[in-house]
Amino acid sequence: MKSTIERLGEEILGWTLIPVGIILMPLPGPGLLIVVAGVALLARRHVWARNVLEPLRRKAVDAAKYGVATWPRVFLSFLGGVWLVVLGVVWWVSPNIPTVHLFDVSIGPGLPGAGLVGALVFWIAAATVWFRVALRGDRVSRLRLAATALLVAFGLLWWYGPDIPEYDYSVGFGPELPAHGWGTAIGLWASAIAAWSLLAYSVVRYREPRPGSQPRTHSNA
Repeated sequence: MKSTIERLGEEILGWTLIPVGIILMPLPGPGLLIVVAGVALLARRHVWARNVLEPLRRKAVDAAKYGVATWPRVFLSFLGGVWLVVLGVVWWVSPNIPTVHLFDVSIGPGLPGAGLVGALVFWIAAATVWFRVALRGDRVSRLRLAATALLVAFGLLWWYGPDIPEYDYSVGFGPELPAHGWGTAIGLWASAIAAWSLLAYSVVRYREPRPGSQPRTHSNA
């Protein structure tokens, strides 16, 4: 039971930190470090995470050094954590919002653009692939053969234009926030604390002293 709880906690926290880090990447702070922290948790259970952890860690260190090189960048990164706290409050309170219909897409019963014109588009694309091969003298690879065959097949399919099942995809937003409540709010606040902690670590670990200033010393006390 303990192992199951630990694994579930690692999975939830890991998959929470990764999107939070991605959201914070536009800021000049350790957003990539947050992604690395999430990947490191998932690396205990997933092979793909172990494979990308080390190269991602090296890039994260470089990004963290850049993010704490100046105090304005540090402040912007701190504001990213503040934004997460504000979002947590909003998702906890869960105010009613206007209902917004984002998009309504229908597929079927006919292929979009079916007919000779749609077929010519695919066949011209296939001819372009072979033209580039002949013009450049490139080696005919299996990938080019497969791509050309697929384009020709799509051209035949679009020319014939068979009926397909009709599907209706409709996505709306409102009047309540998705996944509203204290659970999402706590997740956002925990992410903010993690972001601030990694920011503080980056400042202490990677920020270079200004020219002419005394280097920081650590006493044994």
